[in-house]
Amino acid sequence: MPDAPASTPAPASAAPVQQAAASTTPNTGTSPAPAAATPSTTNPNATATPPAAVAPIKTGEQPAAVKPTETPAEQPKPYELKLPEKATIDNAIASELAALAHKAGISQEHAQSVANFIDQKASAFLEQVKAQQVQAHEAQVKTWDDALRADKEIGGEKLQANLDLGRRALERFASPEAIQYLRDTGLNSNPEFARIFVKVGKAMGEDSVATGQGTGGKSEQDHLTERYPKMASANGT
Repeated sequence: MPDAPASTPAPASAAPVQQAAASTTPNTGTSPAPAAATPSTTNPNATATPPAAVAPIKTGEQPAAVKPTETPAEQPKPYELKLPEKATIDNAIASELAALAHKAGISQEHAQSVANFIDQKASAFLEQVKAQQVQAHEAQVKTWDDALRADKEIGGEKLQANLDLGRRALERFASPEAIQYLRDTGLNSNPEFARIFVKVGKAMGEDSVATGQGTGGKSEQDHLTERYPKMASANGT
């Protein structure tokens, strides 16, 4: 009969090992630290915002002063340029010059000097123009006078007699103001005007001789009124 198999020995208990491991842990006399708290899983992407950094103030350093609010500078008043009593330029030009100088940053004193300079130059230019006009008019009157003296109808040797006739008609029908105007402008030397008054003077003489001044005859004024009604009405006769 075969021998009965030997019984398998029972495994050794692990309890002595755990106890031995526990016994080798030093006893510090303190309780173990609690486990870290599990962060909230409500918003896993949210991150904590760090506080704003504040620059430390060094020892002995004064904090920066707060600057007061600056008020806008007061704008200067527009310039007022004064013109002479008999200025050539007018106030409109002076106002435009003042505005331009103010915009360009030129002082009012300098702007006034510029205005005076412009007025002086404008006055000198105007006087020059007037002088040229007078010279041109004098040249025109001389041209008329030369033409009158050389006129074949009323000029030459008959000039003085014809001028007397024309003067007589002029003084008869023209007002003193009209006569003075013709003299001032030189139109009395214009051959065309002179020819008209010479013919009127001749007509006055012919009518006077033909009709006479006796009783029942027409006067010189009556004949002139009939012959030149428009001229007579203009003279108030």
